[in-house]
Amino acid sequence: AGDTNRAVQLVKGFVESYPPRSVLPTPATSTSSSTACVAAAVTPLSSSSLPQLALPARVSLVAAQPLVRLTVNSKIPDTAIPPFLCFKDLEILHHRLVAQSETGSAHERRATKEALRFLTWVCKAYEGHLQRRKDWAMKRR
Repeated sequence: AGDTNRAVQLVKGFVESYPPRSVLPTPATSTSSSTACVAAAVTPLSSSSLPQLALPARVSLVAAQPLVRLTVNSKIPDTAIPPFLCFKDLEILHHRLVAQSETGSAHERRATKEALRFLTWVCKAYEGHLQRRKDWAMKRR
């Protein structure tokens, strides 16, 4: 129980440092960094341009033109997104809390269910704001 309580406190600290609203685009950062990321990922790379590439590249084959495109333009990662949490990040904690919610005193079960509601809110809040960011980015194209 102590480990899950500590883990929930860490998640709360993370959410305070990086609130779900922080993943929404801001006019100053979104116009330059996300556009630069898309431009760098879409333009063909040559061996001479690789040392000057400032953004992390996920290209494993280098040629005059991309040999294989494994992602569509909508799947190009946006490097300007601050840290966020999704269910996969919290899945083990969620499962442990579900198991805990079935045992213990009534007070412990209530506290565990409150923690589960908080985790659900965290996941849905980040998911919703990321979707809004994606929708905004698609409208800009």
